[in-house]
Amino acid sequence: MQRASQRRGGRGWLSRSCHSCRAAVDARHLSRLRLGPVSSRKMRFMIPRFAATLLVFGLLLPAVPTLAPAQTAAVPAARPVAWKTGAEAQAIERRIEALLTKMTLDEKVGQLHLSGRGDGFDINQVKAGRMGAVMNFVVPAEVLAVQKAVRESRLKIPLIIGLDAVHGFSTYFPLPLGQAASWNPALIEEAAYWTGREASAAGINWTFAPMVDMSRDPRWGRVLEGAGEDVHLASVVAAARTRGYQRGGVATSVKHFVGYGAGEAGRDYNSTWIPTSQLFDLHLPPFKASFEAGSMTAMAAFNALNGMPATAHKGMLTDLLRGQWGFKGFVTSDFGSITELRLHGIAKDDAEAARKALLAGIDMDMMGDVYHKHLADEVKAGRVPVKALDEAVRRVLRVKFHLGLFYRPDVDPAAAPALMQTEGARQVALRAAQEGAMLLKNAGDILPIGPSVKSNPLPTCSSSTSSPSAGFPSMRSIAPANTHGCRP
Repeated sequence: MQRASQRRGGRGWLSRSCHSCRAAVDARHLSRLRLGPVSSRKMRFMIPRFAATLLVFGLLLPAVPTLAPAQTAAVPAARPVAWKTGAEAQAIERRIEALLTKMTLDEKVGQLHLSGRGDGFDINQVKAGRMGAVMNFVVPAEVLAVQKAVRESRLKIPLIIGLDAVHGFSTYFPLPLGQAASWNPALIEEAAYWTGREASAAGINWTFAPMVDMSRDPRWGRVLEGAGEDVHLASVVAAARTRGYQRGGVATSVKHFVGYGAGEAGRDYNSTWIPTSQLFDLHLPPFKASFEAGSMTAMAAFNALNGMPATAHKGMLTDLLRGQWGFKGFVTSDFGSITELRLHGIAKDDAEAARKALLAGIDMDMMGDVYHKHLADEVKAGRVPVKALDEAVRRVLRVKFHLGLFYRPDVDPAAAPALMQTEGARQVALRAAQEGAMLLKNAGDILPIGPSVKSNPLPTCSSSTSSPSAGFPSMRSIAPANTHGCRP
């Protein structure tokens, strides 16, 4: 999803949206920022009047942090997250089983319910143990409030707190496609590390990234979130970003599983028709690389894959992902994609949509309220086996235990601002912007540039026009073919 609204307050920027336009807050305002209510449902359908401005700032802002005064205070070490192994992993499995025996049906369903900040958010569901995850909370004081609400619940199972930190949280880095243009996986990993580290300092423990969808159609509006057309580079970048985020302290949710970037005519959400060989040779390898790098969750796609909606595709979600690949984390739906099974024509109502999604392998319902409203009744009626529900809950609890959420202290709103836009993060942002810059060869003297001219800057992003096809401003600089270091 890519719907956003913006407002400018002081010198800080905040973008608020549903899950895929991540929120970012200037460090100086992080502790005192207060937001008015925003409807998550309304946010989904907002039309971005300033879409071009957003894209421009996505490219320009990497250089902005370097203008701030350098910070000299030592930055505390990050808290990396990763799958536990050996005796520690076995102990976690025993704790999961012990906790499952204590949970009521409503509490089990609650662990599969993901709701977000906005005027439809009900904190009483948290207090009742009827919510397992939240999203779009970015202000540490508000994150702390939902963390405290958990302790009023009977079992006090901590929330997983998600955000779409795509290319930065407080420090902005180049867009993922721009980072991939650096061909420097170590640098890309560092950018993800600092993004995760800043998000973690604000209380976030889960990011809806990396996006690893392969697309070779420039008409598709989300090519800028991926790593380009080459499957090998995309796989290397997917692994690097996964390692970086989780080393920075947030679990990843590799997305969108699978085939989302191959929509017919380049139209977002459109159906995809992918031959089996192409699916395994082009679209699946970046996901496999992310899982092998330790990704703890995945997000299903909106699209139908060869006639079957990805949100109800048992062949992909269960047979391949769990059966062949051995994935042990959980899978979340995309924003409201379970209820959209009705629009795909395979469910007559939300109750049937909930049943088909869960049985296919969707463990968490993002912003749909479908599991919350219907899943318990489906279990009581015998249409969803208790065993299937327990397995979905087991996967969610497994991630929470491996993240250490049962032992992790609450966010400290007073300490968070000092951990934003640090010198280390700004330097990585600058390097990523520099190394991702692309230059054109003036092959065949197609442009009237004399041989003595070594560079000829075109209008900067702030004054250029946006590309209607790929979503990028026009190229900012060109150089003759004999310029040292030029990359075609």
